[in-house]
Amino acid sequence: MKKLAAQLVVMAAIALAPIAAQAQLKVGVVNAARLLEESRESKSALKKLESDFAGRERRLASEKSSLDKLGQRLSNDAAAMGEDERLRKFRDYEDKRLTLAKSAKEFQEDLARSRQRELLKLQERMNVVINDVARSGGYDLILSEGVVYANERVDLTDLVLDRLGR
Repeated sequence: MKKLAAQLVVMAAIALAPIAAQAQLKVGVVNAARLLEESRESKSALKKLESDFAGRERRLASEKSSLDKLGQRLSNDAAAMGEDERLRKFRDYEDKRLTLAKSAKEFQEDLARSRQRELLKLQERMNVVINDVARSGGYDLILSEGVVYANERVDLTDLVLDRLGR
């Protein structure tokens, strides 16, 4: 009987050990989307991208406007043109339209690549700050993606934003 009681005590201790260990686990949560929206570095990177690409965007918009006007003129004047002239002008219009579409696609690809590069830099910087918060705060685990609910007492987003500089 004493042997059975001792075995039960040992089994209970083994079963309760993970619960006791969990009680000492310090967990925090960071909202990465909020960090990207609100951090000063993120806002500055966005402004830099906007200024870097503003000139190209304006040129594309101007070219599109000119092309739209040309298309409208061709539609209005097509009936008054001879067959050869109409075909030549429509071919010229189509060439310009394709060139503009190619330029717009290249612009979007360049912008996407630059955004991705800036995002990676921001994420690296955020990870450094999050790791620093974890070490200095004695956290065992900090979660970010896939968190459905977190009590605000474990939410470290504001602390990370302060360290990043809002």
